[in-house]
Amino acid sequence: MIENTPAPAIAIDYWRLPATARLKDDAIAMRADEAHHRDTNHYASDIHYQGMTLNQTPAPLSYH
Repeated sequence: MIENTPAPAIAIDYWRLPATARLKDDAIAMRADEAHHRDTNHYASDIHYQGMTLNQTPAPLSYH
């Protein structure tokens, strides 16, 4: 098991975490960011599969 030490300063700055953030908080922020990249890439892939380009199909309003 990895000890839940204080998050590195670079992670606190990059993810805009509170100064008291721990390593677990850093991991949660990274996972959320990677999930967003996954969703973005799958959306783009779906548009391409349908024979369109992204400029023909803007992201839905609920997409963030």
